[in-house]
Amino acid sequence: MALHIAQREVRNVTVLDLEGQLVAGEEAASFRDLIDVLIAKSKLWVLVNLKAVRMIDSSGLGVLVSAHLAIEKAGGAIKLLNASQRHINLLVLSKLSTVFPNFEDEDAGIESFLPRDQVGRQFDILEFVRSEENSEESLTGEEPLENRNTPSASEEYSDKS
Repeated sequence: MALHIAQREVRNVTVLDLEGQLVAGEEAASFRDLIDVLIAKSKLWVLVNLKAVRMIDSSGLGVLVSAHLAIEKAGGAIKLLNASQRHINLLVLSKLSTVFPNFEDEDAGIESFLPRDQVGRQFDILEFVRSEENSEESLTGEEPLENRNTPSASEEYSDKS
């Protein structure tokens, strides 16, 4: 059975959803060709989803290692998603389990590419506005009204009498 590869982008990470077999021949060659294209386009964070991959042979493992080396040389990383126990056993036996981090959750895999200070961090406009309201200066850069040296309405009334 041929290898089908669907490609999508999630938060600057290229997710490759593989389906079929990653084995010697056209399947391994098509995977390697796609990796070359991604490197040429500077898409260097790659998460390979193996959920629908039924079999990986030595050539498939070799193309994964080759992809890892090429992407790492270009300054990126390749990681695995949803590797089955059979795939994990193959990686352990070949002593490649430390080369390919495996994630069972896509969000965790995506976040693993991001710098630590950006993981799970999203801009909250309400939190920003509240912090600005509590600060010494307002959003306009002026001093808050309660701190200004202007007379209150009651002080203005008493001064005029």
